[in-house]
Amino acid sequence: MPEFRIYYDDGSVYDAEDGPFSNAPTDGVICIVRKEGDRAEFLSGADYYVHFADDGSIIGTGDIGPLLRKFCPQVKFGRYTSHANQARIMNRARDEWKGLTNGD
Repeated sequence: MPEFRIYYDDGSVYDAEDGPFSNAPTDGVICIVRKEGDRAEFLSGADYYVHFADDGSIIGTGDIGPLLRKFCPQVKFGRYTSHANQARIMNRARDEWKGLTNGD
């Protein structure tokens, strides 16, 4: 699996094989899954997602504040969508990362 994959509200995805996090589309993020050792870390439901290039970590936050502005374009913006669309995208993400989330 790639180091990260971003799932968008229109059903598209962008991952580390497509390019760096900073080049990913900015708006409409539903879920980000990040490879963390031998498991997958799911991030969802945040207004903003910030990638820290120095260690590769990604956080979800609702408090972007002026200090986080220095990370642009490392900030991606979450989006609200219907419950059905959210469930469809989250199920896809879980299915694609199943081996890492179950410890297989």
